[in-house]
Parts: sequence; C-alpha cells; structure tokens
Amino acid sequence: MDLKEKILSTMKDLARQKGFHAVTTDELAAACGISKRTLYRYFTGKDEIVARVLDEMMNRVDQRVQEIMAGPAAPPEKLRALVQAVLENIRFLDPNILSDLQRHYPHRWEQIEQFRTGRIERLGEIFSEGARRGFFREINPDVLMAALTASIRAVINPEFILARAISLPQAFDTLMEIFLYGISRVEGRDK
Repeated sequence: MDLKEKILSTMKDLARQKGFHAVTTDELAAACGISKRTLYRYFTGKDEIVARVLDEMMNRVDQRVQEIMAGPAAPPEKLRALVQAVLENIRFLDPNILSDLQRHYPHRWEQIEQFRTGRIERLGEIFSEGARRGFFREINPDVLMAALTASIRAVINPEFILARAISLPQAFDTLMEIFLYGISRVEGRDK
C-alpha cells in the first residue's frame, strides 16, 4: 500500500470512529506516522481526502454494478447481486457518518445523493428486463422508479436509521426485499 492509499485508508478508519468532521489533519498525519507537511504533499486538505474516500467507494460500487449488469444472471439474481455489492461497499457509511456528511459536508452529501439516484436508474433497468422476461409483473416504470427513489431517500438517511437503531445495510436490505418480493410473480421468485 502506497502512502496515498494509507492516508485514505486511515481517514476511513478514523471517520468510522468519530465522523469525518472530527478528524483533524494533525490526527490523521499522526495516525499515518507522517508529518502534516507530508500529508499536504499528497492532498490539498481534508476536503480533498474526504472526497477521495467517497470517490473510491463510489468507483468500487460502479465497477461492480457494471460487471453485474453485463453478466448473464437472471434479473432477480442481478438485483440481489447489485444490492449485495452496494452493501459491501458502503458498510463504513454508518448513520453517524451520513449525518456528519449531511451536516458538515453538504456538497459531498449532494454528491452521494446524485450517486444514489444514478444507481436507482440501474435498478430500473433490471426491473424493466425482469418484466420483459416474466420475472416481475408489468408495473408502470415511472411510478416504480419514483416510489423506489422516494423510499430510498426516506429510509436510507441518517435521521431514519438513527431513530430506529438499525444499520444502513439492514435498512437497505429490507427495503430491497420489500421491492423485490412486492413486484415478483409467485413463479418468478424461484427462477
């Protein structure tokens, strides 16, 4: 692992403990065993580090999503694989980190919102393919996607998750289960 990767990995670990905002560049440099000056040779500041941590997470998700979408699996399996890929790559975004981003890094929060919207569109492609192939019932795709988008925004947010003491993966998995089994034909569930 090169120094840049170590800085990003360490920031991720520290943010998991106390949120991005509470981590100082002094603390980050010390945790990496480097001087603050060395840290600034690689990054212009903490905002760039936060951006890179989030960008790497989103890039990993995108890469996996592309692999899943290009694969031969049936739509229900693609949907499950897509949900699993998202969950595996966003585990560190617990409710406290999401709340921290929303409060202290609104421009990064907006970036995450846009990212979520883009992934929701990919889910729409799976639902459309599934309906064409008989796995899912024919449902107005505009209504389905609006409902899914609204549900994700309502459930996958810091206030909802913190108020209910559930994890982000639990919330996401439950929401996707509701959508998958709410639109599946009985015979389509086992295909």
